[in-house]
Amino acid sequence: MKNNSVADQSFAGRLKDWNVFPNPFDQQLKLSVILERHEQVRIDLFTVDGRWIKSWTKTGRQGENLFVLEGSNELPGRQTYFITGFYNGIKHTDKIYKQ
Repeated sequence: MKNNSVADQSFAGRLKDWNVFPNPFDQQLKLSVILERHEQVRIDLFTVDGRWIKSWTKTGRQGENLFVLEGSNELPGRQTYFITGFYNGIKHTDKIYKQ
């Protein structure tokens, strides 16, 4: 009998190095990153048509870091945004929605 199991796609034991949450968000937006060294993380927020809205610069340490993105509660609701972050020499991007 052939076993048709699905491969485990969880991140158990190893964390993703870029997590924006909650998504969708209402009052507070958070970002979790894993840094290879102590460095600054540049975070930018854009509208869906590419217009820049806001930036944050956060200083992190090697390992996992949790950042609260201040002012995210003031963004207009019922809209989709693109958020980018640059660290570890890589640009990370996500699509988020504000309720």
